[in-house]
Amino acid sequence: MTMGYSILIGDSNPDMDQVESVVLSTFSEINAVFNNWNPESEISQLNKLPAGEKKPLSQPLAHFLRRINELVILTEGRFDPTIAPIKESLLKGELYPDSHAIGWDKIHIDGDLFWKEHNHTALDLGGAAKGHGVDLLFENLQEAGFKNIFVEWGGEIRASGSHPEKRPWKIAIRGSETLELKERAIATSGSYLQKWTIDETSYTHIIDPKTKKPLSSPPITSASVLCESCFEADALATALMLFASQEEAEMWAKAHNLKVWLF
Repeated sequence: MTMGYSILIGDSNPDMDQVESVVLSTFSEINAVFNNWNPESEISQLNKLPAGEKKPLSQPLAHFLRRINELVILTEGRFDPTIAPIKESLLKGELYPDSHAIGWDKIHIDGDLFWKEHNHTALDLGGAAKGHGVDLLFENLQEAGFKNIFVEWGGEIRASGSHPEKRPWKIAIRGSETLELKERAIATSGSYLQKWTIDETSYTHIIDPKTKKPLSSPPITSASVLCESCFEADALATALMLFASQEEAEMWAKAHNLKVWLF
């Protein structure tokens, strides 16, 4: 996750050495547990497990995966991190031929024990890990005593309290409005930055777990979601990209009392 981040503290005379210490320790945890690009991370070790072999989970990852399960159910399978093998094949310029490894039903979590049904089943946490990282940074800074916090990482944002100028934190929704962010988080998923071309057809980095294929010319190019946690906003923004039409996505969001911006 090489995207830049920004952390603003609105408290008077904050101890920036303490802020830096919290930030570095949080990034160390994210790298050690959730980072797919770190071959030694806990999630990478799970992806290497053979089918049927059980492995105990750390408390942070067990809690995270249980929350993932709730979102898979809420989104009716539109959000599903088992699309990792498809993404890996796309990076090689191929389409993944074996769909049997894909599907959250291939993953099992019993207490803190994890195992999977297929050797090639693997988890890609890109649809929620960055949002979860924002939450960890935000919550760890709160626990350290800071009250007025703005955390942004690759466009995913969570804020509390007020700006150093004693006004609300404000963000701009692309092509829409300026929003005051009060004790809330917002995340955006889009199909306009990462694309691949295979056999003269363009595909986005967003994978549809139902078709087992990357999206091509999706009806929604950008989805932003406002939630209490950035983890939830991040995952739901990804799920909204997978509806057949903007109207259908808006109806689903309304039925679940979500504030969204779709383009």
